[in-house]
Amino acid sequence: MSTSAETDPIERVILSHHFAKRREIEAAREWGQRAHPDKDLAELLFMRGVFDRTKVSLIRKLAKMQRGSTRSPRPAAPRPTQPEDETSADEEVSVRVRDLRASPPERVGKYQILERVAQGGMGVIYKARHVELERVFALKILTPRAEANPEATARFQREAKIAARLEHPNIVRVHDAGVEDGAPYLVMDFVDGRNLADTIKEEGLGIRKAAQIARAIALALHHAHQHGVVHRDVKPDNIILDASSGEPKITDFGIVKELGADAEERSRLTQTGFTLGSPCYMSPEQAAGRHDQVDARSDVYSLAATLYEMLCEAPPHDGESIHEIMTKVVRDDVVSVRSRNPQVPRDLDAVVMKALEKELARRYATAREFAEDLGRFLDEEPVLAKPAGLGTKLRRSMRRHRAVSALLALFVVAALGGLGWVWSWQRRLAREAREERAARVTRAKTLLEEAAHEEDPRAKRSAYYEALQELELVLASDPDDANARRAKREAVLALGDHLIEAGEASFAEFVFALGAGVADEAEITSRIEAARLGVWVEKAEAAELAGDLVTARELYLKGKRALQEAGYAGERLQARIDDLDDQLAERRRRAEAEKLARLAEDSAEKGDHLSAYQAYLRAQAVAPDDREITARLEYHRGKLEEDFLLARRAALAVREDALAARQALGEGPPELEELFPKALREGDQARARAEAAQAEDRFHEARAEIEAASGHFRRAHNLAIALKGREVSRAEAAAAEERGASRFAPRELDAGRELAFRADQAFAKGEYATAAEFYARSASYYRRAARTGDSKGAVEGARRDAERWRGEVRTALPSAQRSDRYAEAEQSYQAALQRYARGDYEGARQLFARAASAYREEAEQASVLREVFAARSQVSVLRGKAMEENAREFASDDFSRARQAELSGDTALTDRRFADAVQAYGEALYRYRRALVKARPHAAGKRAYDALLAEVQEARQWCVDEKLEWKPAFKRGERRLRQAEDARERRYWNGAKRHLERALREFRSLQE
Repeated sequence: MSTSAETDPIERVILSHHFAKRREIEAAREWGQRAHPDKDLAELLFMRGVFDRTKVSLIRKLAKMQRGSTRSPRPAAPRPTQPEDETSADEEVSVRVRDLRASPPERVGKYQILERVAQGGMGVIYKARHVELERVFALKILTPRAEANPEATARFQREAKIAARLEHPNIVRVHDAGVEDGAPYLVMDFVDGRNLADTIKEEGLGIRKAAQIARAIALALHHAHQHGVVHRDVKPDNIILDASSGEPKITDFGIVKELGADAEERSRLTQTGFTLGSPCYMSPEQAAGRHDQVDARSDVYSLAATLYEMLCEAPPHDGESIHEIMTKVVRDDVVSVRSRNPQVPRDLDAVVMKALEKELARRYATAREFAEDLGRFLDEEPVLAKPAGLGTKLRRSMRRHRAVSALLALFVVAALGGLGWVWSWQRRLAREAREERAARVTRAKTLLEEAAHEEDPRAKRSAYYEALQELELVLASDPDDANARRAKREAVLALGDHLIEAGEASFAEFVFALGAGVADEAEITSRIEAARLGVWVEKAEAAELAGDLVTARELYLKGKRALQEAGYAGERLQARIDDLDDQLAERRRRAEAEKLARLAEDSAEKGDHLSAYQAYLRAQAVAPDDREITARLEYHRGKLEEDFLLARRAALAVREDALAARQALGEGPPELEELFPKALREGDQARARAEAAQAEDRFHEARAEIEAASGHFRRAHNLAIALKGREVSRAEAAAAEERGASRFAPRELDAGRELAFRADQAFAKGEYATAAEFYARSASYYRRAARTGDSKGAVEGARRDAERWRGEVRTALPSAQRSDRYAEAEQSYQAALQRYARGDYEGARQLFARAASAYREEAEQASVLREVFAARSQVSVLRGKAMEENAREFASDDFSRARQAELSGDTALTDRRFADAVQAYGEALYRYRRALVKARPHAAGKRAYDALLAEVQEARQWCVDEKLEWKPAFKRGERRLRQAEDARERRYWNGAKRHLERALREFRSLQE
């Protein structure tokens, strides 16, 4: 607990009785330091709507009692003595119960719990994910204490039914409901955000934002009203702002009123003697207890009070207690919004004040009208609400200042001579107040009589609550009313005794504390002590619910003694204690059996069926009637029989392998005839012993004997394999010697001899498996040595082949024209020489072969290269001839293609793509020849044309010099000259020549 809880008895009482959450306490303290530094914690929580007046009174009385108990012993009724260990047991079970509540279940129905979001008196809210839909929801689960209260359970179920039929974007929708392990739960939309109260406290809201939020909630409330539902608890704490969209959503339909519902049902669920709702936001008709007048306009008032706090950062009414606030709600007018926040526009002030009218008829008729007027303000249109007129303000002022109004009336009447009428009026008011108080006391006594004879616990409790409410109202106006004080004492004691008998000792303590001041202190203290002692029973039930039966039994015993000493019967608890004794004995027996079963399952998971069988055998001795243990025992018995059959089959397979290996040896050496039959005989004897043990369920002995039999059979098999390996090793050694291994592979030969020696030693020691391995390895080395000897001739042949091709390349190509392949071949050749020198003949042979292949490819490339250069030379010569014949002009297409092919050949030659180069040069030769054939006629014609044109130009120039241009012959010559030029452009050489000849005749005719 925090330091403040240690020093503040009020906070200590609140936390110890779970009246409020620590988050609510911290928020109230922070708000109080800023707005109301002179008020204590209980009043701050009351002002924020967490407590009502009755709970505040109870908390203060409990805190006072705690302070008195810490200062000096209290002269009260004798309290049963408790050993020191009882306090520790109390603390221990409290811790366990808290741990149980703090640990969320892993799964509820189809919903996997992710984390706890919030917790209140009615329920706990978790963030959960649907395991099939992979969607996140909010899960509200009824707390065990609330679940034990029939009214709370009915209200919870009613909330599910009502909220499920409301579908609106600004209402938190209920999707599902159910019961898990006896605990009801609701499935709602998960809104990631925080409530409006925290937002107002930490950040505040702008004027337009506040109006937008109120408009959205008003539309949501109108949707609920259309479905016959009045929320009755609209406040900032019940409005959540979505963190992603900023949209407000209203939640908590726990105390709704269904319009048109059965009156008796409504009374049973919602009129339990305490006015439902939060006082700061409660409508006047709710505060006055006029439940029949509560309708949609009540929600309009509460939403307007919430909007008022968004704009002014304070509720419309404030006070020292819930009673004071509720009195102000009923009696006093609300101070205008602009009086507290001048920045609020007049239109918005008028809208809020109209919604906060005390008279139902003067408010907005529906939440939709309220939303529409807010929409007009947001759209900067004229609103329908108008500021209060002078008469209205005067009437409100007189109602707020009744004393001043009375004095003013007194002076006026006195001036008029009507002072006697004023006195008469005051006496009439006093008489009416006395009559109203007497009527309330009479009604309370009637309710107490009805409760005393009522058999239904819920109806009995409801009557007590309603009687207490009537008496509280009387004592609030006249604390010295003797009839009301006596009736309240009777109601408190009767209701407290009823709660103790019902097993609700914690609530009984709360009720008894209400009797302080109206009953004898010793009597109230004695009853509170008895209730506190009765808490043992509640703690015992919580411990039993948590599964701690030992602690539950101890607490039941203490509760029984406490109730008996307080004068209450305790027979019911003794039966519970006897039942717990039986459960504990059964639990110990089951725990031992479960422990052995867990050991067995651990062994089974490791594949050790023998240990699992033995553990289940001991568990069956502890719990012979446990069918599951018996079934698991038989299962593992069957597995052991299967394992034995498999092991026996494997042993016989090894025996067959040994006989097959013996037969493969033929006659074999003398050791085989002596040792092999002995090993088989010992294996057969062990197998017979294993079968006998298995038949008698001596599974451990059977396993050991069958493993021994397998060992003997394997020994015989290894003996035959080792002798076969020795025979093979010696044969391979002789073959290696014959193929020159001593010269070419001395190291491999020595390694084989060393391994053969070690194999002989292992065989002599009886280690046949090791000997067989060494013999096999020695044979491998002998074979490697033989292969090395065989490879000597192959190496020499590969070397000669490589050197032949190497010489051809050196002859055919100068060093500048040799490719990278030649360099790679040289590297392989030099590496082969080195390996040959080291004696690595196989490696040398492979490298010589690789070098020979590369040399051969290089030689072939040299031949191709010669062909390429020859083709390139031909292309160059033919290209020159084509250019002489002006083929670029007269056969441009073929000439261009030939040139492109020639360039492609050059590129391929550069890239050493000789085949591509040969192909490209061949294409170029073909195209150049075509171009030459096409260009030659044109070239001859052009030469003749040019020669004749020179003569024509000379003759024409003479005519020009002689100024004969005017002559018709000159003009005809000019025309012929143009015609010749046109024919030339079309490469029509004969026609061009004829036109030039005619032009020449015309020009020369002028010369003559």
